Amino acid sequence: MRWQYYIPIFLLVLALLAVPGAAQVMPGAAPGTKYLYGNPDLSAAIAGTNEFTPGAETGLTVIISNSGLNTHKIVGSDIISHDDLPNTAKLATVTLKGDGTPFTVKADPQFVSDIPGGAARDATFIVKVADSAKPG
Repeated sequence: MRWQYYIPIFLLVLALLAVPGAAQVMPGAAPGTKYLYGNPDLSAAIAGTNEFTPGAETGLTVIISNSGLNTHKIVGSDIISHDDLPNTAKLATVTLKGDGTPFTVKADPQFVSDIPGGAARDATFIVKVADSAKPG
């Protein structure tokens, strides 16, 4: 065989060897992040005024805040980043109970979805203030 036949075969072998190496190390690819520790830290507060008229039926808005932190993370090119972080409160449902209070809650528990760290969700409950509610 002549050397002219070896050149295309040699180029084909070089191309096949170069492609898998290029697929493993892609310049410009963003590294992935993996969080090792973190938990949601939820708190609730009443939004708006805290003054109610006895006998009135009103909406009571509760703000649920997540101040959870992710404390340790690893960054690497071989790590796949996930959308869900450890400090996300997943599938959160809020319930307002009126036990021992002058309120009657007229709303069911409310689904507020996921609450990522550093975010807040609100839920509004219909409550009836007792006629015998005392000021203060």
